[in-house]
Order: sequence, then structure tokens, then C-alpha cells
Amino acid sequence: MRSKTEIINEHIYRRFLTFMDSLEAGKLADALEDDVERDIDETADKENWNSSDVDIALTRVLLKRIADEE
Repeated sequence: MRSKTEIINEHIYRRFLTFMDSLEAGKLADALEDDVERDIDETADKENWNSSDVDIALTRVLLKRIADEE
């Protein structure tokens, strides 16, 4: 069974694959996975989180890192 971190990383990676190559998508997924997982832990249902929660968390993390939004 895959870990939560692995599931999150793969989801981020696949999202980025739609507009960049595999190497860059992997690097970004690796760089963002911890913050995205932390956001999910803080905001999503502990037992029933899903890919939508990953997308929402990824958006928040990117806004925080790139646009200085809290």
C-alpha cells in the first residue's frame, strides 16, 4: 500500500505533467509534497481526504510561496 506522501506526490506530479516534462514535474512534486501534505493534515477530513483536497492544498501552497498570500 502506498503512503499518503506517495499518493500526494504522484497527484502533484501528474498535474504538472500536463504542461511540463517529467523531470521538472518530479522536481516540483518533490519540493512541494511536504507543504501540501501539511495543509491537507490541517484542513481536510483526516479519514476521507481525496484528490480535490490535494488540488486545494497545492493551490494554497503555491499562492503562499509565489504570491506571498497567507
